[in-house]
Amino acid sequence: MMPPADFIKAIEAIEPNLYLARLLWQRGHRDIAEIRRFLNIDRSQSGDPLAFGYDMEMAVQRIKQATANDELVALWSDPAPDGIATTALLWEGLKLGDRMTIVQPDYDYCFRGLSIAELDRLKTQGITLVITCDLGSHNEIELNHAKSIGLDIIIIDHHTDDRPNITNIIHLNSRHLDQNHSCATLPSVAIAYKLITALQEKEPTNLLDIVAIGMLADLVEYKGEARTLFQNSIPQLQLQANPKTATRPGIQRLLKHCRDHGDRATEFNSGLGARIRSLSQIQPEACIKLLTTDRLTEATVIADQAELGYTRSLGLHKEVLDQVLTAIQTIDLSTSEAIVLANPQWSFNTLTSVAKTIEERFQKPTFLFSTEDPKIIRGIGRSTQDLYDLLKPQMHLLHQLGGHPNSVSLSLQGENLALFTQAIDHHLRLYKPNVVIPPPDLCVTVAELGAELYKALRFIEPCGIGNPVPRLILRNVQFDDLITSNIKDSKQQRIAYLQTQFKLYDNTKQNGISGSWSGHSQDDIPKGLCDAIVYLENNVDKKRYEVRLIECCPVSPIEIKPNSIPILDWRTESGKSTQNVIRLTQCPSDWNTLKVAFRRAIAAQQPLALDYRNPTQNNWPQLIGIAKYLARTGEPISPQHYCDRLVVSATTFQIGLEILRTLGFEITNQRDGLQISRTTNNPPEIAELTAAESFWTIRIREERFRQHYFAQVSLTIVEAFLSQDSSSLTTL
Repeated sequence: MMPPADFIKAIEAIEPNLYLARLLWQRGHRDIAEIRRFLNIDRSQSGDPLAFGYDMEMAVQRIKQATANDELVALWSDPAPDGIATTALLWEGLKLGDRMTIVQPDYDYCFRGLSIAELDRLKTQGITLVITCDLGSHNEIELNHAKSIGLDIIIIDHHTDDRPNITNIIHLNSRHLDQNHSCATLPSVAIAYKLITALQEKEPTNLLDIVAIGMLADLVEYKGEARTLFQNSIPQLQLQANPKTATRPGIQRLLKHCRDHGDRATEFNSGLGARIRSLSQIQPEACIKLLTTDRLTEATVIADQAELGYTRSLGLHKEVLDQVLTAIQTIDLSTSEAIVLANPQWSFNTLTSVAKTIEERFQKPTFLFSTEDPKIIRGIGRSTQDLYDLLKPQMHLLHQLGGHPNSVSLSLQGENLALFTQAIDHHLRLYKPNVVIPPPDLCVTVAELGAELYKALRFIEPCGIGNPVPRLILRNVQFDDLITSNIKDSKQQRIAYLQTQFKLYDNTKQNGISGSWSGHSQDDIPKGLCDAIVYLENNVDKKRYEVRLIECCPVSPIEIKPNSIPILDWRTESGKSTQNVIRLTQCPSDWNTLKVAFRRAIAAQQPLALDYRNPTQNNWPQLIGIAKYLARTGEPISPQHYCDRLVVSATTFQIGLEILRTLGFEITNQRDGLQISRTTNNPPEIAELTAAESFWTIRIREERFRQHYFAQVSLTIVEAFLSQDSSSLTTL
């Protein structure tokens, strides 16, 4: 729906952009004053930290007292990403040196928060003040014990709105604020930033990059102060991407890994946050070092471990996802209001991403449990509705519960799983929420997938709860140049996780746009014309825009009238490239190549131009020369580009690759194309080289013979063949 003209004019006065008004209107932003705040046009500073009231004043006073008296302070860190970032920020901001220590239980302990035994140990070590980082709100028993032994506690948390019934506990929790308060959605790392701001009486802007990392790795509703704070943190994060301005080599290295893989750093599923989450599950203590160390070697080692863990987690995610999808086939989704599944082989650390995928795909509350310990099983819940409201009537069945309104960690006795499933289903039948699946944000063409549109999408960031990444729909597009390969980790080990590279075309841009579909093979992409929903990304390293495919489906058959698509013969003359045509520039060696080109012309509703010459050269030197050059430089090359340089068909090109392998070249499919290297420094034997050249020459002679036919065949015959084939093309 196009917004009203006066709305478009008002938005263009704020920011001249062809797409921004449509995008904002589609997302329900109608008030101009609110839009100015949403876009942070006026570059607002973050609000007064004393908005947290009495608890913030008392926290500042207690920390100043501890500093003045040289007290020993402990930071009790939750091992999840927000807790790690909160700890790193306080470590950097308080600067207490050897008078401050970090307590970090292992990941399996994270449900329990504080523990009496550890509090006692800290007391015996002379600790007088404990600051919790992203935990503690539900530990009433442990907090009472701390009070009884004279241990002061400052809680920094945002997971639950329960307030412990304990006096003299300083509790900084954004969920205690009114839901309309500008700070009501701040995560723990942002609350810690507010605390340091109050202590220093000015904003510690050098810590904003840590704030950004913590928010990217956590589930955050970006509104009010949370949105403003993150927007203000982006420039500081961008400084870390530049080696000349970077002050945190760990973050700099992570940003490089994101660029190398074509991942947007701010994307929840595949950016900085995803890498921090992967590392936190195996080495949470290393995450704090990663964010705070200024030692390049140490930072590089830890960042590379994070990258390795993230890449390998994709394979584990795919394995568990396939098992969950198989198990879902046993559920009658037409009568089940929720998806509740359990398996002893599922890794708990993988369930968060898998549950998110399942919930988004089936639009039902999803609970996945690991029953490795059948007595107390642990799981993850995901839903678009408030899970605390859903689970509150079932608290008698639960052992532990924590997390966010839309993503929770929970545990229960294994024998209660069946009762839990029935109770959830019964509750949803009585109080079934209205599930609204948002439509794509904009309908665009391939030609529009560029700088102007990307700029509009960046204005919408940051994306998170309530503000998802913008989705674009393209209609009547066609996929070509499909290549499926397993991704590799940083040690060049293949991961059982597929990724398909492709080119996407429509009738607005002849050379199309590159893209990829993670977790899918090329067999999952329909033949012929499709509608596709994508994200738009900016691949900085390749200096081009790309798309990430979300889903696609074939469109209804189109009616083709005989001879409705002109075929132009440019084989003997050129210079007409300014016309809007689909050009076939490589001489075909079979009729199928012509058919494929004709289909593209039909999809674009443009003439097909035969703009190729009769190839005659012996390309053996090119086959070997290109391979040697690529092996020496390490540069990748797309299979299509290699084919074009040799002027051969895909079948002959594959034969050429096999010949190269026999001559000591190793050829692998990478994300960026083919990677060619030498398996040995010794040149091949003369006899071996001669035999390979002879085999290639015979193959090329056969292909050149066929190509000679298509270089000479009359246009009348080509038109007749494609006209006869048009009946089959209507099914595409």
